[in-house]
Amino acid sequence: MRHLVRMPFDPQKDLAPISLMVSVPALVVVPPNHPAKSFQDLVAMARARPGELNNGAVGVGSSGQLAAGLLATMGGGRLTTVNYSGGAPAQVDLIAGRLDVMFDNAPAALPRVRAGQMRAIAITSLQRSPLLPDVPTVAELGFPGYEVATWMGALAPGTTPPELIELLNRAIVATLNDPAMKERLTNQMFDVRPTTPQ
Repeated sequence: MRHLVRMPFDPQKDLAPISLMVSVPALVVVPPNHPAKSFQDLVAMARARPGELNNGAVGVGSSGQLAAGLLATMGGGRLTTVNYSGGAPAQVDLIAGRLDVMFDNAPAALPRVRAGQMRAIAITSLQRSPLLPDVPTVAELGFPGYEVATWMGALAPGTTPPELIELLNRAIVATLNDPAMKERLTNQMFDVRPTTPQ
C-alpha cells in the first residue's frame, strides 16, 4: 500500500520480518443467475461492453480492485469497480444481483459458494484448490501468469534483537506446521506458507 498511502515510517527499515504465514487467493464469483456461466463468458461480456459490468471491491487499492485491473491490462476487458466499506455489504449486493462480479477473498467467499448463493467461475491462484477442484484458474483460462493473492505475515519493530526474531519465528512455524492447525487453515482456503525471517 506504500504506493497508495504515505506512511509515517519506512517498512524496509522500521519493520523486521518474522515469517510469512498464509497466502490467500481470490475466487471470481458471480450471482447464481448471472448470464455469465463461465469465466470465458464474463471476459467476453467485459470485452464487448467495456466498463458496463460492475465489480465489487473493498476499497480503493484493495486486492479485488487490483485483480480486476490486472485482468484488464492482460486484455480481459474493463470492469467498473464499485467500492464498499467491507466484504459483507459487497457480497449482499452480489447475491442480490446488483453487482456482476467480485474477486472475493476465498475464505470469505467459500461458505456462500458452498451454499449456492454465489457461483465461483475462477480462482486467482496459479493452481486449482483441492476444496474446489472444478473451479479453474484464471491463468489456465487464457491469461498465463495471472496470479493475485493477499498474504499475512508477522513483523516486529526493526530494532527487535535477532535472537528474539528467531524465537518468534520458531514458534510461528511450529504452530503453522501443527497438523491440526494446518488442516483447519487449509480447509478455509488459506495456503499455509511459513518461512524464515530472511
